[in-house]
Amino acid sequence: MQNPFPPSPPPGSAPPKVPRLIWMFWDDDRPPQFIAACIEQLVRMNPGWTLHLLRPNEPLSMQGWVEPLPVDYLDMPHVADWYRISVLSRHGGVWLDASTVALKPIESWIDVNSVAQVQGFAMPGNTDDVTMENWAFACPTPSPFCVRWTENFKRALVMGTDSYCNGLSDSVLGALGRSMLPYLTQHAAWRETRQQLPDALVRVVPSDSPQGPFFFLEHVYGSDPAALMSTGPEGIFNIDEMTWRTKYSQVSFVKFRGVERQYINDLNTYHGYLASVLLEALEDGYVGGDYIEMNPFSIWWWVNVSIASLIGGLLLGALIATLTTYCVMRRGPTSGGTLEEQIERRAALTKLKEAGLSCGAARSAGYSCADAKAVDYTLIDAKAAGWTLEELLNAGYINQALAMRLRATDEPGRTLRLNRPTVVDIRTASSAARLAALTCSGLANRPLGAPAGVYLLLGPEDLSWLADIVNVTEPTLTPLDEFLSDCVHANLGRVVLFNATTQQRLVPNILTIAAVLDAVPLERLPTGATLVFDALAVMAGFSALDATRYVYEHHVNATSTMAKVNPGLDVHGHPFSPHPPLKDPPSWGLADYIVKERLFAFFLNNGCIPSSEEHALVSRMVSSNPWPKPIAVWGYDDTYPIAGDIFEAETDCILNATHNMGQVASDGFNNLAFFSRQPPIQSPLVQAPRPPPRKYNASQTYVTLLIGDGDNLNFLKGSRREWMLDRVQRCAAAPSSLTECFPLGWTMSPHTLYAAPDMYRWYLNQSLVTQRDWFVLPPSGHLYAYPGMMHPADQAAFIARTEEDCHVMNTSALVSWEWFGTWNESIDRFYPQYGVNSVVRGIFPVNVPYMIPVLPFGRTQQYMLLGEHRDVVLFRPREWRGAKGSGSQYRTAEQMAAELNGDERGSIVGIYTTSDGGMNLQLLYDTVKLLAPHVQIVAPEELASLAVQRGGDDDEPVAAFKTFANELAEAARAEILPFWRKPIEVESKIEDERAVAESPVTIADRNAEKAMRALIEARFPEHGIYGEEFGSVRADAEFCWVLDPIDGTKSFITGKPLFGTLIGLCHRGRPVIGVIDQCVLKERWIGVLGEGTMLNGEPVSTRGVGSLSEAMLYATTPHMFHEGYEQIAFGAVRDAVKRPLYGCDCYAYGLVAAGFGADLVIEADLGLYDYSALVPVVLGAGGCITDWTGADLTIQNHEASKGRVLATANGKLHAEALALLKAAKEHVNLE
Repeated sequence: MQNPFPPSPPPGSAPPKVPRLIWMFWDDDRPPQFIAACIEQLVRMNPGWTLHLLRPNEPLSMQGWVEPLPVDYLDMPHVADWYRISVLSRHGGVWLDASTVALKPIESWIDVNSVAQVQGFAMPGNTDDVTMENWAFACPTPSPFCVRWTENFKRALVMGTDSYCNGLSDSVLGALGRSMLPYLTQHAAWRETRQQLPDALVRVVPSDSPQGPFFFLEHVYGSDPAALMSTGPEGIFNIDEMTWRTKYSQVSFVKFRGVERQYINDLNTYHGYLASVLLEALEDGYVGGDYIEMNPFSIWWWVNVSIASLIGGLLLGALIATLTTYCVMRRGPTSGGTLEEQIERRAALTKLKEAGLSCGAARSAGYSCADAKAVDYTLIDAKAAGWTLEELLNAGYINQALAMRLRATDEPGRTLRLNRPTVVDIRTASSAARLAALTCSGLANRPLGAPAGVYLLLGPEDLSWLADIVNVTEPTLTPLDEFLSDCVHANLGRVVLFNATTQQRLVPNILTIAAVLDAVPLERLPTGATLVFDALAVMAGFSALDATRYVYEHHVNATSTMAKVNPGLDVHGHPFSPHPPLKDPPSWGLADYIVKERLFAFFLNNGCIPSSEEHALVSRMVSSNPWPKPIAVWGYDDTYPIAGDIFEAETDCILNATHNMGQVASDGFNNLAFFSRQPPIQSPLVQAPRPPPRKYNASQTYVTLLIGDGDNLNFLKGSRREWMLDRVQRCAAAPSSLTECFPLGWTMSPHTLYAAPDMYRWYLNQSLVTQRDWFVLPPSGHLYAYPGMMHPADQAAFIARTEEDCHVMNTSALVSWEWFGTWNESIDRFYPQYGVNSVVRGIFPVNVPYMIPVLPFGRTQQYMLLGEHRDVVLFRPREWRGAKGSGSQYRTAEQMAAELNGDERGSIVGIYTTSDGGMNLQLLYDTVKLLAPHVQIVAPEELASLAVQRGGDDDEPVAAFKTFANELAEAARAEILPFWRKPIEVESKIEDERAVAESPVTIADRNAEKAMRALIEARFPEHGIYGEEFGSVRADAEFCWVLDPIDGTKSFITGKPLFGTLIGLCHRGRPVIGVIDQCVLKERWIGVLGEGTMLNGEPVSTRGVGSLSEAMLYATTPHMFHEGYEQIAFGAVRDAVKRPLYGCDCYAYGLVAAGFGADLVIEADLGLYDYSALVPVVLGAGGCITDWTGADLTIQNHEASKGRVLATANGKLHAEALALLKAAKEHVNLE
């Protein structure tokens, strides 16, 4: 499979595809009940999709996604319109208004694989594709149509919406007239875009069709919103389930406009299928914010409804109805009176709230109990003020079903927690109580998406993350004894009995038993509890070895994978002792996740020491178990700290188990059970935009800095959060400064994607603020392991999981650690496997132990190019641990800057930083400020791209062939010029399969090729030759010369000096040197991959315009395109440009490379000899050249490319042209 997110993809290399992203907008912090239910239902119906709810009051929901508003005086409808189009044009996906009830998955009405540039719904009664609703639509990425739509809309907003009248004619505006045009700005921009891009593929279906969102309104309720929203049995919310399933099963979703939402009551008051679906999606007792809706008694509302009915299907009823939102508003549930009276009422209620508003006090003051909700008086506030269940029910805080359930369990004085997590402080609890609380947290958070959840305060960062992710800054704490009592009761009284002091060494094993038996470990049996395991009796006198063996033999098949949890052994204080003493409390942090996921937890100090009993047991365990391979070992093995913790990566622990383990560093991370409640991130996420492609310059030094230790979840929870906040602050102060906001890579554990998805999103949001931070996989990909040591089958599984992690995280780079004795094997057999799918492109390795050099790298070798296509870059290991130590791994800012400044220019260096020697963010900043101007800090994926451009150290002879290529050009000149504008015999070659079957050939062609072939055979007899006139020899050689002695023989024989000699050198099938020689004009282009392109010894570069509509296009002849697809596709590109021109053959490509004004060349029916030389010339000048699908032009894919070539001056033109070519292909149903 091809990586859908390559680091530097050829523009348009993948077909347009709608990402599985859902975008919504709501302007209040807490949506009303109906809106919240719609959102939750949408999430339920679309597993695998990621929903982004944009909320201006919550900056993290906006940062990095939405373009800044083009003007700062917009009203809310225009703000929402800007959000919807700007996010879809940038990121793609589906926009849905929040008041949409999903009854089927999105993919029932959106084709995510369609090449249409936009998909959506026509207004009711319309079947054309020029009148689209804007509340539900989808854009792929890229989508030239959506980008143009955004540009037109932005232009309208900047001009002032009243003056933007070109998009809609008076006949289209109808009854509204131009005075209402500001409310239709985005629709006007849509129409103008449709006129500008009439050939863009648009997929629009009627919104009132049986599958459409307005089917009910238009065809069941006769366009009557009041009938639709009736509270009687005929209203939509009271239609029973049987009727839905028999009559309306085809309906995908229902859209409720502002004119309908003002009728919506509490969903608990309805009895139909639609209400039950929404209530089921919503957590019990959800208390949302208040609506801001239109007053149905306003004369202006009725006037606008009348206008809407007059213009019928021409305009959106929803937009028209919302016009009066600006005239008359009311905030429910407080109602009645003027706006001033409502403000006065709210102020009085606020004073009562501050005094602890009870239901009785509200009534005494002349208000209803329900009025308390109007001043953000929450359920927790009400319960704390002593409200009874009946008062809560009557005021609308809870529904009847919840009240009935609570009556049986509620106790006086206990606080209800329905919308916030249960927060328990266990920082000062006893060892036994901590273990019990962590176990209860694991049990309570076990269901995916468990409402509210349980959150424990144990680590120093717990309060910060509670605020960051849950937005709770001052949590209401539940007493520990109350929490444990509830927990035991909720788990049917199931208890594991143990002693935390005498059985401390066995705590990991006891925790495993509690996890698989769904029980709570306690030191005494509460009254009425059920004893499911008595560790005091069963494990009396057990050692850790005995206990581990017992749990393995009785419960291994009920566990999901392995975890190592130190029960408090002083392993570092007694590094060589086989039996270190207890010193500290157990490492509790991971206990909640162990219980939640039923991990097999244990700790055997000698488990990795051969010939020991413990080693024999661990060997048996890893050889026979139900766990996925390679085995993910959670926690941390800190035994035998030799040159670090020698067994921490796990792969070197059990030699006879084919090294099938790797670590998920997570020791001490509490609340992982809470964080993992959320659905895992499975769809690719959008990282910060990658920098524009950078051309390698041998006079520069390129460096990537990577923040390490991101494989350790506890680092992500702790220090790296502070570093990231520091980083955001520095970039905010100087966003364009390359010393304050330089490109920076961060390693990020892929296990956050499912174990802490909200934490990953938090980091991602910060990076989207800076736009200069990117995440890569940490050591060594999917697991912290030494994968080069693994069995081939485990390696294949490891690579597959690593590539999937890259896909979801949208990265192609990783850090990899290997054991010092396995590098040759890894370089020869493991790392090249990443070249099969070309998902991983950049690998930053580190040796273990770190102080031993990696011998396969030569003294000055900076990287290796691996894989079949030599596009996997393995950088030279370079670790920087800080400034507190001695040796090459420890450097002050001055020392590291001196090292980098002193590197040979043209160097490409990756530096991986870890905290072992005091590394911190300030040290990086101090270093960057001392770097010389020629030292460029680049993003991780940029560094890999630059290395591929430059070529590997073993590719150095390629540059030496440049001189020889010049010799070949001189030899061809000597044979051609004597025949220039002289009488000459012309023969015809007939190739029936080509669009232009006849082509001329002369003695000049043949003599020139003979001369070049003779030189190659004499100088490089092992090289291959592929020539137009005399065929091929050794075409599969590592180096192969591709020759066209006269490209443009028709020009040559008619005396037109626009032909050229083409000389290409392919290395392993890939063009690396190219020459275009025009011997009459004495112009010679020579391009060398990684070095650039020269014209007569002077460097040249492409220029190019910004869009096809301004471009100058060349093709040799319009007759070179076969009938059907090729002619249609060429016609689409030709018609899109400003001026098409013909007749230059290879010379046109030289004009593009030189920046003389030609912008693109599109041709077909070319031979390998016609284009191989052109590739390095165009690429070296900064242009783009591919086949018509965006694939590279190589010897290997010549048949697949079918001689179709597209060369452009820049990536934007290339993307536009490829989109047209692919759209044409879709039209004619080819391949």
